[in-house]
Amino acid sequence: LKHRWPEVRVLVLTVRRDEMFIETALRAGADGYVLKSDSRAELFNAVHRVASGKGYISPSALDRMVTAYAKTSDRLPGRPRPAGALTSREQEVITLIAKGYRTREMAQLMSLSHKTVEKHRTNLMRKLGLRSAAAVAAYAITHGFA
Repeated sequence: LKHRWPEVRVLVLTVRRDEMFIETALRAGADGYVLKSDSRAELFNAVHRVASGKGYISPSALDRMVTAYAKTSDRLPGRPRPAGALTSREQEVITLIAKGYRTREMAQLMSLSHKTVEKHRTNLMRKLGLRSAAAVAAYAITHGFA
């Protein structure tokens, strides 16, 4: 859908809370992820944010992601390092990720190319020892970048 009509905004409405499904949906181009168990107000908030060009992940789904990330990071060798090693641009990118921005939105906001923003994301993931977009979002939120 996004490949053919990139301007279309996609909000996933589901019962699945598993971080793997959230990450898969976001990688496939979803702009937001909301749970059927969320309140009506939360659903309206999600629709409004996605329709206005922002990203959105349901707070209850995000809590699951953060919890799963924390458990995983404790067991992994090469546990994520402190954010102090990040450049100012990488810190800006991780802050925007925490706020729900997508790569193309970050590129436009930062006056950079899409590819440059992707490079900053790749570098910060390497520096922090993170392996997925969900891990970056969870790290950003748990470390105060939101």
